[in-house]
Amino acid sequence: MDLDAMGHRLHGLQEGRHFNAYYDDYCYLPLYALVGDFPLWAQLRTADHEAAYGVVAALEKIVAAIRKRCRKARIIVRGDSGFCREEIMAWCERQREVYYCLGLAQNAVLLEHLRPALIKARTRHCLSGATVREFSEFEYQTQKTWSRARRVIGKAEIMAGGENPRFVALAAR
Repeated sequence: MDLDAMGHRLHGLQEGRHFNAYYDDYCYLPLYALVGDFPLWAQLRTADHEAAYGVVAALEKIVAAIRKRCRKARIIVRGDSGFCREEIMAWCERQREVYYCLGLAQNAVLLEHLRPALIKARTRHCLSGATVREFSEFEYQTQKTWSRARRVIGKAEIMAGGENPRFVALAAR
């Protein structure tokens, strides 16, 4: 199940409009949950909250509805770094067969964990000139916002245009 919050720009003085710096405009920030091209959830929200606002309440309803139809379904919640929040990960971890794979914004600590893979990728790129990827797996915990360490996969990608390090937090099961 893919989570997404897309800014919908507004043209006028609609009720609940808020300025969102990321979109540099007034907009709504609806929450969507999709499986492939099939929408499971669409919720109109104002843009005065972050992307993860209200996601746990939505997941509770979505997962309950899925469980009524498919009791043994293995659910994987995916989203970008806007959804990599303690409350979402902790909720998934408390559920039966609900996993997550959430983007994680890079920082100096994550890049240091990825450093050996980046060095190897740079070397391979210098020798081949091709796009190369190396992966690294490690435990990581934020200083303030996560209650515990979690499994993180880092991708060290070197392309013609430069480095493209990426990180995801995964449910450890």
